[in-house]
Amino acid sequence: MMNTTSRSQLASATSSLRFALFGDSTMMEFATALRLRGGFNCGSDQMRVFRLNFLPAVPLLQVLRSILLDSRLDVVVMSIGVWYNWDPAETIPAQPSLTRVANTSMCEGEVLSDQERRACRRNGLNDYVADLRRLHGAVAQLRQESDKSSFPVMVWKYSNPQHFNTPGGMYEWGGGPDLKKANPNASSHRTKHEFCVQIRDFQEARRRNVVAENALRLTKHGSVDGVWDAYMNASWLDVAQQHNLHQRRAVVRSTDNHLRPDCTHFCSTPPLLDLWVDDFFTELLRVPKVSVKLRLPESTQVWPG
Repeated sequence: MMNTTSRSQLASATSSLRFALFGDSTMMEFATALRLRGGFNCGSDQMRVFRLNFLPAVPLLQVLRSILLDSRLDVVVMSIGVWYNWDPAETIPAQPSLTRVANTSMCEGEVLSDQERRACRRNGLNDYVADLRRLHGAVAQLRQESDKSSFPVMVWKYSNPQHFNTPGGMYEWGGGPDLKKANPNASSHRTKHEFCVQIRDFQEARRRNVVAENALRLTKHGSVDGVWDAYMNASWLDVAQQHNLHQRRAVVRSTDNHLRPDCTHFCSTPPLLDLWVDDFFTELLRVPKVSVKLRLPESTQVWPG
């Protein structure tokens, strides 16, 4: 781990940079980490947060254009994944496309709310791959359209591990609220759980990130085609081992009305927040455009290699 002095020095050095965070609800936790442990000023010109649990179908390019072509931005961090769920038996489709469920007029639409998309079962593996490939293509197109010197550094942050009572910790295998009704042969794991549990199958737990790595063509520190400048992934295993640091919440209409765990979102505890901040700073400094601008030595990195 980085010591407090090094972290403070990096926070001071990066105060001249302008950041945008783009992604699902777990990015709100990352924003908290940057604010509390990284010295970032959330909500100011230094850091803006754009929340999207699912990628929009039609206006994706124009949404990204308004963010990425903002010449005031230096760094954009993206992460999306925990709202997509599927059965481990599923395989990556050769030709993924957004799922079409035409049983209601609501599900025939292109732009759905988060709740509608889950209700229409448009949050499975097929949809995740299709969305990621659309995202990759949109970022690549905007790179080509832009002034290369002003285009922000693009960082992909791994999807956080979950700790539900399934082998890989994933919530609601199969996607959608009526898993058994949609597929009577599916393995439903929507049973009542009292505690977040340790991950039993780390290969399965990594699967969201493996899917993202393939769809976004990520390498250890970027992407093979140069669309992504950095890949924040070094702290995943450390976070995956923190099953006891999740939030607890009251279940709505619970018969016993006591607290049950949210095994997706974590408590804002310093050790966990420091893992994210140190991983981010270290990966960011590997990008020549950033390290040259900040004039910081590479020795400040936490995870070598």
